[in-house]
Amino acid sequence: MRTAAMRIRYRSRMFFIFCGFGSIPKIWRPDVGCLRPGGRRTRPTSMPSMASTIRRQTVTHAMRWRRGFPRHGFLTLMAATVLVALAVPAPASAQDASKRPVRVVSAFPAGTGPDVAMRLLGEQVAKQGGRHFVIEAIPGGNGVIAVSALKRAPADGNTLLLVSNAHLSIVPALMPNAPYSVQRDMVPVATLYSAPFFLAVSANSGFRNLQELLAKAKAEERGVSYSIAYFGAAQHLGIEVLGNLVGARMLPVPYKDGGLTSVAKGEVDFNMTVLNSVQPFVEAGKVRVLAVSSLQRSELMPDVPTVQEAGGPKGYQAETFVGLMAPRGTPASVIQEANDQIARALRSPELIERYKRAGVSVLSSTPAQMLTLMQDDAARVAEQVRRTGIKVE
Repeated sequence: MRTAAMRIRYRSRMFFIFCGFGSIPKIWRPDVGCLRPGGRRTRPTSMPSMASTIRRQTVTHAMRWRRGFPRHGFLTLMAATVLVALAVPAPASAQDASKRPVRVVSAFPAGTGPDVAMRLLGEQVAKQGGRHFVIEAIPGGNGVIAVSALKRAPADGNTLLLVSNAHLSIVPALMPNAPYSVQRDMVPVATLYSAPFFLAVSANSGFRNLQELLAKAKAEERGVSYSIAYFGAAQHLGIEVLGNLVGARMLPVPYKDGGLTSVAKGEVDFNMTVLNSVQPFVEAGKVRVLAVSSLQRSELMPDVPTVQEAGGPKGYQAETFVGLMAPRGTPASVIQEANDQIARALRSPELIERYKRAGVSVLSSTPAQMLTLMQDDAARVAEQVRRTGIKVE
């Protein structure tokens, strides 16, 4: 038990203002200055400062609160506070990250075939209860800009990259010093579709078939010109391989929009592109299709012969495939979840029909199957680049 003297000493130490230094507190009284315990008087000093008064009042209120609140009650309150804090639900973004929209960085301009196909897929995935996709078109630089955006993104599955075999196989083969590495920077998630190319000339062109076009390409020193979206595109390599096989000279002319309008105007000789790009020009009577680059004819253009049927090299084939990649380091479970949702959407009869009308074929795969496809395509492209000798500086 505390004695009365002990309580007085305790209070005097804690509640009153000290005058001078030392372990013995000096008590301020306005009429007599400072009074030490025991009644000894010291020389009067100035009034306490405002800061000293505030400190005294703060300490006094704190001690009054503590005297009125037992120690065990204080600990009980602190424990309850911690439990309440732990019971508060986490923010929605952290609580259910699997429901957050997925950012899809696209290496293609908005409105092009791959962009449209990705949007159709996103609609179907969302309709089936999967995650929503937000497409961000970042074309240019042979896909380097989009790949760079993926490299900067966290490896958490919330950012994916939409690319074709041009970015995965052709650009790396043509640009040994490309600022990205498919093996080092990204991992496969899923393929979406594959598609052949349609070789088109102006409706006013003198070329009535593929043989006449190839004959001019072999006869003239400058060869024939063709438009492409960028150097290293799948069409670029496909046309160069065709020229190499028949001994013809092909001159590429890059256009941001792919160059079909220039073909229709007769500014370049021909173009090779996917069906949904060329079909509006065909329907408008602006271009004429001479051949399709697949081994079989297209169901949507059954009257168009294959390159081989039209007098081109035997077994010639040039196609593209489009798929999604994730940053390297993304957990395998996250990649598999994304693949499951995409594969389920690609099995939808509705999406299959919409892809078919766009001139592409659904190409569904597991991450492992996509990796094998990429490796096989890279080996084939490397051999074609070596044989044709084409380069992109």
